[in-house]
Amino acid sequence: MSSSAGPVPDWIYALVAAGPLDEIVLLDPAWQGAPVWDDDATQWVATDAPELIMGCPPWPGLAVRAVLPDGDVVVVTLADRVVPPGMREVFRSELIVGRHGLWLGAGGEHVDVPVPSGNYPVAVWVDGATPEATRNVCLVLGPWSERRLGGERASRARGAAAP
Repeated sequence: MSSSAGPVPDWIYALVAAGPLDEIVLLDPAWQGAPVWDDDATQWVATDAPELIMGCPPWPGLAVRAVLPDGDVVVVTLADRVVPPGMREVFRSELIVGRHGLWLGAGGEHVDVPVPSGNYPVAVWVDGATPEATRNVCLVLGPWSERRLGGERASRARGAAAP
């Protein structure tokens, strides 16, 4: 995926968090769960969780792996387009947002983001080659669309046998 800085965003939220930390989250605050990491240590983003009925996008949130030792700092921005230069896209999907907007958090810091209920394309841009080398993360929300759910997990579809 390539790098390109776009024009000045129409809106932006930012936070600075100090390590130690291992992830940054962007969640619908009504979700009473969180994305679960799988066993792939090279994975940049987690979106799925066992309690979710829908097994595909749109997701109620995501977690970005950013591994910082004590004292290091990460700058996280959430905007309507890529802001910092020198970033590369590592993930693209779709989020579903309820009436409470979004919650952006890293370490002990968080920002409430009042976006309308609906679906949003989302992309994750980073400045590092690995989660351990990343010190800038930009989450980009695309244009709003009407709220709609994704497909149901095969194992939870009506009449499907439990695994």
